[in-house]
Amino acid sequence: VDAVPAATTLRLQGFLYAFGATSLVTECVKRYCGYWRPYFYDECDFSSTTGKCEGDDYESAYRSFPSGHSSMSMFSLLYASWCLLGAARLGRPLRVGGVDVGGPAVMACLAPFGLAVFIAASRVVDNDHWPADVVTGAVIGGGFATLFYHRYFPFVFEDASHLPRAGFVSKSSLPPAGSEGELEAVRSAGAT
Repeated sequence: VDAVPAATTLRLQGFLYAFGATSLVTECVKRYCGYWRPYFYDECDFSSTTGKCEGDDYESAYRSFPSGHSSMSMFSLLYASWCLLGAARLGRPLRVGGVDVGGPAVMACLAPFGLAVFIAASRVVDNDHWPADVVTGAVIGGGFATLFYHRYFPFVFEDASHLPRAGFVSKSSLPPAGSEGELEAVRSAGAT
């Protein structure tokens, strides 16, 4: 097992764990809270004369809190941003032709996160969720994405952010000590 395939495997493993945890927590909270959607009265065919819902199937109108779209988009796209930031190795100078391109690289890596924020905000704009539903969903998804990414990889501004933490890679799969830069990266990954 080489370090790069091990990193890919660990990224996929972290993604799957975050997916499972986000799905489970979001669905359990939805079933427990049963909060009304903003359009609840239209969905349940509310009668102002009887004061009761006359519709037959309005179960989904009770499942507003937290937003599933918000939690799933935040988990998947924030996890993608973490992976891109780690692979960019932002702990070292990033120059092209003597020009520092670290700022634009960070912005490009955060583009998936920006899309997740847009998706979450669209749930409020489309009147499918209350703002609290969206914020809670984003916190659930973002929390699990961050937790499971950093379980396997160091902070993105460390030199060896592209390598898994030393405890998740066997000694035989570490890069050979041929270059001083790679040797230093391995040492710093082992220190985290």
